[in-house]
Amino acid sequence: VLWQIAALRRAHERAIAGLVASRAQLDKALEEARSLQAQLAGVDGPDFASQRFSVRLKLMQLEAEKAAVVGSIAEIEENMQRLGSG
Repeated sequence: VLWQIAALRRAHERAIAGLVASRAQLDKALEEARSLQAQLAGVDGPDFASQRFSVRLKLMQLEAEKAAVVGSIAEIEENMQRLGSG
């Protein structure tokens, strides 16, 4: 049983490492999207309305993806704590 717990813990640690890398990529993408949004906010006119809307949608998508990743990390960490106390 102990080797199974150790194997499960290693699998959880690998999963967290992957999710942390994903969170870093999402943070970078969010930074770039926010920068683009700020640039487009300074441009007035209907020609850029669709681009502003697209960037806003992309920001919402990235925020949702980041929330999912953060939630997954928290869930795995909680499972790891249960493994440690079990």
